[in-house]
Amino acid sequence: MKKIHLISIAILTLFIAGCAQTASPTDQAAGTTPSASDKTQVTQAKDLCTLLSAADVSKILGYSVNIQKGMLPDTATSSGCGYFSDTEGGVTIIYNYDNEYQTAKSQYDSAVSFQEEGKVDGITEEDPSGVGEDAYIWTNSKTTQLNAYNKNTWLTLSIIDDSPDRVANAKKLANAVFGKL
Repeated sequence: MKKIHLISIAILTLFIAGCAQTASPTDQAAGTTPSASDKTQVTQAKDLCTLLSAADVSKILGYSVNIQKGMLPDTATSSGCGYFSDTEGGVTIIYNYDNEYQTAKSQYDSAVSFQEEGKVDGITEEDPSGVGEDAYIWTNSKTTQLNAYNKNTWLTLSIIDDSPDRVANAKKLANAVFGKL
């Protein structure tokens, strides 16, 4: 597996997460920005690379991965981690709580809307059941992208590998993260 493909997926994941980080005036007018009282109760993000070990991810993916910390930004309300193999593939995961601009739910909705509008040939939507309160999953020949919302947390992950179990593995990884938050 070429690292350039993995880096491309990490960049796509960061782009989607970045698009959801800024609330537009319309979002603010619609009430999707946390209120002043919510801002004082913002949940502090935990380091994802510490919560979900390389061994945890390796067990789910079925091949050995190493943590590549630092390629995804950590903030007060979000954390990300990359887990990659030199030969098999890997996964990038980011989770976000409410931030000073948008709720986690509105971040999730923005990401899903962006993905639904930008669908191209070769992309297949998958059954998102069993992941959080709401989820959206798409896949193609090498990549599975999952966005999920659960208990004021938006999670996005991308798996790139040749496994026929990518969708099931994405669900397992999302549930593993939600279970540790």
